[in-house]
Amino acid sequence: MKLETIKRAQISLFRCPDELVEKVNLTKRDELYDKYSDKLILNSALNRATVSFQNNKNEPFYRWLKFKEGFSSNLVNHVLRHFGNREKSLQVLDPFAGSGTTLTTSIRKGHHATGIELLPVGTAAMRARLMADLVDLQRFEIHFNGLKSTSLDKLPKGTYSFPHLRITEGAFNGETEAAISKYVAFIDSIHDENVRYLFWFACLAILEDISYTSKDGQYLRWDYRSSRPLKSKYSKSKIYSFQQAIQDKLQIILNDLRKRDAGKFTENVRIIEGSCLDELSTLPSEHFDLVVTSPPYCNRYDYTRTYALELAFLGYDEEKVKKLRQRLLSSTVENKTKKDQLYAKYAQLNRQVFYDRILESFSDQKAMHEVLEILNLARREGRLNNNNIPGMVENYFFEMNIVIHELSRILSPGGRVYMVNDNVQYMGEEVPVDLILSDFAEERIKTLLLEWLFDNNLIKEPELTREAVYQQLPKSCDLVKDFRMYFGSEPDVSFYHKDELLAVIEIKGGTDAAGALERYGAATKSFQHSLEASKRCRNFYLAAVFTPELERRMNDDRLVEKAFDIIDILDEPEVRSEFFTEVFHHALRLL
Repeated sequence: MKLETIKRAQISLFRCPDELVEKVNLTKRDELYDKYSDKLILNSALNRATVSFQNNKNEPFYRWLKFKEGFSSNLVNHVLRHFGNREKSLQVLDPFAGSGTTLTTSIRKGHHATGIELLPVGTAAMRARLMADLVDLQRFEIHFNGLKSTSLDKLPKGTYSFPHLRITEGAFNGETEAAISKYVAFIDSIHDENVRYLFWFACLAILEDISYTSKDGQYLRWDYRSSRPLKSKYSKSKIYSFQQAIQDKLQIILNDLRKRDAGKFTENVRIIEGSCLDELSTLPSEHFDLVVTSPPYCNRYDYTRTYALELAFLGYDEEKVKKLRQRLLSSTVENKTKKDQLYAKYAQLNRQVFYDRILESFSDQKAMHEVLEILNLARREGRLNNNNIPGMVENYFFEMNIVIHELSRILSPGGRVYMVNDNVQYMGEEVPVDLILSDFAEERIKTLLLEWLFDNNLIKEPELTREAVYQQLPKSCDLVKDFRMYFGSEPDVSFYHKDELLAVIEIKGGTDAAGALERYGAATKSFQHSLEASKRCRNFYLAAVFTPELERRMNDDRLVEKAFDIIDILDEPEVRSEFFTEVFHHALRLL
């Protein structure tokens, strides 16, 4: 949506006079879109079924639990096919692992996988997948046949009573509640721990099917046959009896167990139960080759409400659910800011400088702040249906900014991140989640320079550890042999030997082809100044887009020693090596 359209929308939505609308900066999202416009493509190989749970409904192991917020194994397979024909086993990470689709699919292809997940429903599903490798198939069949041969009505009623939360009261009829109690007593009699867990998990996986509820976005939707007072007459397609649902689920599990892969999942997977905001900082730098993940969307979706039945069955009371909601990535209006806790954590880890860089990156994201300004205006005008929406959006991007910075640190050279996310709207205003998150990842080139200098023992001051290279971007560095490197804006990077300017690097990350000449024109000012300061200076131009017109212009100007594609430097080790060779060997002769 272009500027004039946005302004008209503001006047219509907020009923604000023109002079008030003029106070709000409405250009930054357009600028962000133009910056990434030539990177936005429609991939015909992907569709909604691929990036959702839909394609997993009939897939062995994945179909045990309907985790509708996840993506399909087809997506992970697509990513693995297009990541490159690598002979080595990859280290794959999913920091929002959900029910473990990334992990299971990667390991089936011969890779190693690590998953981080906080929601207990997801970790229960991944644990069930572990048990699938370990369980004794014969014992599982014996207990399953025993259950099928005996009606639940004939089993003695156990002492178990479903531990309802306030929002789940009345989810089952009396017959179903009694059947759950008898079934729990039955699985308590199973001595084999692995068999017992899978029977327990089967019950967890059918709770929605046997209840009056359906998962529907931010809440549970209730069937009209429940005892709850309802405003609308919603009808579920079918409410299954417990006996039928549990036997069908156990039969599915048994069928899939017969197709298991001889322990490969157990041997090559690492599951971390916790928040990625806590756990990513503990992972080693440059360790992972590939990240495939889907974080919660910025859409007010509350997992603790939609999975309330499962959480209750897992033993979560009201207080535990409240604490869990606050630990999850901020995507609901009830989430409070985690900034103080995150600052304290990074201070304890002695990584304050890394945290300061995150704050700076967050402050510099103008498109996001444009959205926040509009939302705050709407709140002041009383136009929002919930006044906590601006805070939720701000907290979401702050936390995702931390995630992206940590992913940059732990990703190996040439590694890739594939992230499924979606844009959202509030009051008709689009929040360009995809582009804002992409823009947070832009400082990598300068960090690469620091890494190379550190690895070659060329930095004298400040004293940096390998970890500090990722945490700190100093304004300048003293190098060996009386060289000095400066980070700035015009130019982005410059190198001096004693007092003589020897090399300048300009970095232009804009990706719209129409602006390629304009961005180069801005860089030429630095290049002309550098040659005036020193005839020996070598100028390097790094850009994300090179057009034929730009190539001709650079040839005519003769200001640039060599130009490099930013994306190639980040993705291709050979190009990155060539870049370092040109700067440090040929231009500076530092080695």
